[in-house]
Amino acid sequence: NNMILLSDTNDILKRIISEDEAPFIYERLGVKLNHFLIDEFQDTSRLQWENISPLVKESLGRGNDNLIIGDVKQSIYRFRNADPTLLQYQVAEDFGNYTKERGMAIEENTNWRSSAEVIRFNNTVFTAISKNLGLDDIYSNVVQQVSKKHENHKGYVKVEMPEDGDASLEILAADIKRQLDAGYKQKDIAILVRKRKEGEKVVEYLMGLKSNSESGLSHLEIMTEDALTIESSPVVKLIINTLRLLSSDIRDDMQRNKKRKINQLQFRFLLNKSTGMNGTEALAKAISNPDSETDLLLDAVKENGCTNLMSIVECIIESIANKDASLIEDNLVYVTAFQDEVISYCSRGSGDVSSFLRYWDTKSAHGLTSSADVDAIRIMTFHKSKGLDFPYVIIPFAENITLYKADSYWCSPALEETQLEGVAEGVYDVSLSKSSQDTLFAEHYEKENFLQHVDNINTIYVAMTRAALGMHIISKMPPAKCLAAISDKKLPEFKDFSQILYWFVSTNKLFSDITHGVEEDNVWFEKGQMVDFNSLRKEDKSQILDFPIDKGEEFPSIPLNPTVSLDDEEVDIRERGRLKFSADSIDFFSEDQAGVSSSNRVRGIVLHDILAQVKVPEDIPSAVEHARHCGLMTPLEAQIALGHLTDAVALVADRQWFPQNPDALYNEASLIDVDGSVYRPDRV
Repeated sequence: NNMILLSDTNDILKRIISEDEAPFIYERLGVKLNHFLIDEFQDTSRLQWENISPLVKESLGRGNDNLIIGDVKQSIYRFRNADPTLLQYQVAEDFGNYTKERGMAIEENTNWRSSAEVIRFNNTVFTAISKNLGLDDIYSNVVQQVSKKHENHKGYVKVEMPEDGDASLEILAADIKRQLDAGYKQKDIAILVRKRKEGEKVVEYLMGLKSNSESGLSHLEIMTEDALTIESSPVVKLIINTLRLLSSDIRDDMQRNKKRKINQLQFRFLLNKSTGMNGTEALAKAISNPDSETDLLLDAVKENGCTNLMSIVECIIESIANKDASLIEDNLVYVTAFQDEVISYCSRGSGDVSSFLRYWDTKSAHGLTSSADVDAIRIMTFHKSKGLDFPYVIIPFAENITLYKADSYWCSPALEETQLEGVAEGVYDVSLSKSSQDTLFAEHYEKENFLQHVDNINTIYVAMTRAALGMHIISKMPPAKCLAAISDKKLPEFKDFSQILYWFVSTNKLFSDITHGVEEDNVWFEKGQMVDFNSLRKEDKSQILDFPIDKGEEFPSIPLNPTVSLDDEEVDIRERGRLKFSADSIDFFSEDQAGVSSSNRVRGIVLHDILAQVKVPEDIPSAVEHARHCGLMTPLEAQIALGHLTDAVALVADRQWFPQNPDALYNEASLIDVDGSVYRPDRV
């Protein structure tokens, strides 16, 4: 089909250019490039470098300068084949005397982003880590100078470790409130997490506080691309479950009925939970009050005569808003994004409920994006935060930054000088864990262990260097074994970053001004003081207009022709119902008759699509019903089409176009002729 994956282009290019000194494919570009600037080079793969290095080599040969920019400490994309050793030593080996390195000496390494205490804290933490984890080579230039811009801004760092990890979210919320009360704007605060699921957990907790008028954070606004997905909204979950209920009404067999009851229970649970109930209360009410709320929504959809996906979704939203407008108001961003998804899906041609649900369930995540100008707390993963900076950064769940995770890898055993040499050579699927140290795969384990340590330390380094004025790291207290080793002045065998952090802040003697305390089973360490960010804030010249909306008119739902019935045959079908969108189904049938003589191009296409689903004559009713559910025709038009197609198929029964054995038939099958021509008959 003349298509290739974008990810395959590097490999294809490599095979084309081969070992040529001046690969012809570059000559075919038709342009002359004298200089190359390659940024974020630590995230470059070896294959990419092998493809681009001939151009750099040719440029150097003509006496031109080139610039490569990168930081090995910020290499966090090994899962995408990034190879930091290219920046570490490969470029110097490839080009020898042509290279000059800058940024390794302290005087060449100035941090223009962060305040003094944030820089000094990071300098000291990662210097200690690199020495104890054998990362001296990578972190040899980790020490940075404070810029003149920030030399008078002391800055603030706090490490807090609750005994109970579940308290992390409470600590996070309290810190947000403290910073907002101190004059920070919401958009000055960023919450950085290791994984998307952690971000979803933070979002769910903060949204709960937002819906509670007594929390002190009911005015919170949240913006995120990583953690905030459309399906995380309770209202979107309600809409999806209502669609499932409607879909399960299509057939009335035992399995569908059972699935419908499960969906009803889940629907009632979500509806109850969205009103502020906890999980136990919501489930209890869902079980004790079987069908009331469920039937109200379903009846509203049926009473309004909604036949296509867009109008059904709009009707469900209106019904929820009529019950409790605050549900829609609190989830407006999600609901709007969901409607955009529905419209986008319908624009591709299929508009029935069942196919949309299949699409929704197979798509991995439906991300939500927002404007950067909105005054909202940012929540994002470490990877998405790379290259950005924020006045105040909160990093929760530091205990989840594990240093090594056992997994399966394809490895060759070290068989030299063993009885298996010459017998068991090969590649094996092996789970590399600590126990692998005493096996023939020890070398593979040591390498993977080192690389994972580098990956994870680099990842937290990226996160901790995003803070400009203040940083708060929240982590569960390390286990007793680790605490005992530190108490005995021994170096623990670190499992995650929280253990490293506790070891550092509790034993480091380089900071004379670090304070330490215990409050309600929470151990905390604090250094520096908060900067008055308002004195540094630039004038906000953005113009976001506010459009006031009258009370009660927040979610207007206006039928296209409220006085016209959906079944009124005198009115153009495109003018019936709740939503107006392009539908060619008006042209399927003439006013007087149905048949070939009255059909046009669009009607022919629809009938063709129906027949494409028919293998045996018994398939005709279900194929026509499917077209009706897709919104391609009204019930009356479907009835006419069913009769017409049934009669037409019966007329050609002797030609065996519709055999009783469906295995003898291929619909829309491609045939390749001896000369390479491709034909696609409707039926073979």
